[in-house]
Amino acid sequence: MAILSSLLSAVILFGSITSLYFVRNPYTVLGMLGGWTVLFAVSVGWLTNAKRDQVFAATAAYAAVLVVFVSSTLGGPTPAQVFIANGTWICTQR
Repeated sequence: MAILSSLLSAVILFGSITSLYFVRNPYTVLGMLGGWTVLFAVSVGWLTNAKRDQVFAATAAYAAVLVVFVSSTLGGPTPAQVFIANGTWICTQR
């Protein structure tokens, strides 16, 4: 059971961050955020002896990490890049 818990925790952590990084549609990202959070809560509830308040606290912390990650990848315009090529200033925006 310990091996399953360890593998599942790694899959949930790295899988959520990786999948949220590559998706660009904000509605899809928010839906995925909810799905990963529910999967985390269910796995903590089934694979541990945690009480309900402990599952809630762990899930809230996990969701907060995902929200911070999503808010840094979504949102405002990407920063402009300025560089010099052949003595000419070139500004680009991704």
